[in-house]
Amino acid sequence: QFFCFGLSLGRILDAPGGAPCVSAVLQLIEEFEYWMAGSTAQGMKWMMARAAQEPYATTPHVRNPDEPVKAGIYRFQNEVAYEHLFLPDVGIELDYFEVVISLCETLALVYNKFLEEDCYSNLFVFDALLRMDAKVKHHVINLLAKEFTELSMKVAEEEMQSLRGKP
Repeated sequence: QFFCFGLSLGRILDAPGGAPCVSAVLQLIEEFEYWMAGSTAQGMKWMMARAAQEPYATTPHVRNPDEPVKAGIYRFQNEVAYEHLFLPDVGIELDYFEVVISLCETLALVYNKFLEEDCYSNLFVFDALLRMDAKVKHHVINLLAKEFTELSMKVAEEEMQSLRGKP
């Protein structure tokens, strides 16, 4: 999951900074949430999906600054059309730590693109940035924090057992 998300984020690094980047990441997260959802949630989102005229270019690339930044699921010929989510087949086992480190580095590069003034001067873009940030926290930061907490608790428990003389 982290691999696909990080790989997809890396492809967004070519997008211009500011509002287009915020819009692209928000769209990616929407697609990622659809992909990760269970069949019931996917069915609901699929029914609400907008029809796309082409299989890939789904969101408007020129947005009106007086309208909210929107992301959504699009379908093309009864299939979900992913604009930003990249789902490669990986035939080998990936090193979890390398994937997490790469994802964190990619997130830092993406967040640097949000330092442009239009991310903060336009209320709609700023609102989208806040929504996107909350979703990154939910899907990445909270999961990593939970794993680190569980790992540190396990290490602390092993240390306590070794101090008590129990292997």
